Amino acid sequence: MTLRLPSALRASYSAQSGFFLLLWLLTAANLRAPITAVGPVLDNIRLAFGLSAAAAGFFNFIPLMMFALLAPVAALAGNRFGLERSLWSALLLITTGALARWLPSETAL
Repeated sequence: MTLRLPSALRASYSAQSGFFLLLWLLTAANLRAPITAVGPVLDNIRLAFGLSAAAAGFFNFIPLMMFALLAPVAALAGNRFGLERSLWSALLLITTGALARWLPSETAL
């Protein structure tokens, strides 16, 4: 015996899953640029802010460590608040962080 959904409910479900997929892809696209953009300009960042090689290398380490530390938190947030709301929050935080990197200060960097 198979479960059959009414057509309105089936259309609503497919629209929600399509929107969730769009949100997931937007999050993935926004994660890629801030992470991969640092490597090619790391020497310029180091020279502009007068950082040592170790301090400049720390910029490549920070995103990886944050992924590792926040993965369990993200899973808990997804279970508690729902995946869609958690992804919107993550997208907002990623955008805020990327915009803050444009500020001409070492703290924002």
